[in-house]
Amino acid sequence: MSGAQLDVAGDIEFDEGKATLHSSHPTQDTLVGILKTLQYYESITRVRIEGHTDSNGDANENQRLSEARANTVMRWLIAQHISATRLTAVGCAARDPLAPNTTPEGKQKNRRTEFDIETIDDKPPADYTAPCAPNPKRKQR
Repeated sequence: MSGAQLDVAGDIEFDEGKATLHSSHPTQDTLVGILKTLQYYESITRVRIEGHTDSNGDANENQRLSEARANTVMRWLIAQHISATRLTAVGCAARDPLAPNTTPEGKQKNRRTEFDIETIDDKPPADYTAPCAPNPKRKQR
């Protein structure tokens, strides 16, 4: 964990411009890592799944896409028997970039899913961050 963020190696990949999960090993491994973390740490009572996009395209479409991707991940976790009461999905579009959106590499870093702890034993953690706000303790990839 970095602050109030779950750190799992790897990325969750989606088809370009869609909310369809890739069936690739990296995506599946990352999802399983989050699943195992939530199964093990039952004291994490609420996790916010944040979908992020790069700055390409229409801002409204990026918002819709980021929400759809976060909801796709949430549905996957619920299908694996993580209680829906422990999860919330938020679309952040391009509001919290990790890197400048001026290069293909930077844009790739910005297309991501993050997992922020909202409550532990029903209380906000000390390093809680608001939805779509930068996390000063976030590990850079």
